[in-house]
Amino acid sequence: MINNFSEIFRTLRKEKQLTQEQIAEILGVSPQAVSRWENSATFPDVTLLPQLRNILKQQSMNYLELKKYVKCRKFLECILVMMTEQFN
Repeated sequence: MINNFSEIFRTLRKEKQLTQEQIAEILGVSPQAVSRWENSATFPDVTLLPQLRNILKQQSMNYLELKKYVKCRKFLECILVMMTEQFN
């Protein structure tokens, strides 16, 4: 069962048949940064989340889904605020 950000991100990236290098190029980050996200070493900067969501076409995540998958409370609150602002 998928239960954290890194697993979700990796699964969605692979479903879209994108490489870490392609994600990195689109977002303007290093491939090593993308690798660290997938290995749970770090999280992407919150300013990249709307772009990530668009790339992976994961637009319907709500607060409860995010809470289930993301362990870091502050990270979760930032995502929720950004998503709420984008849809208002």
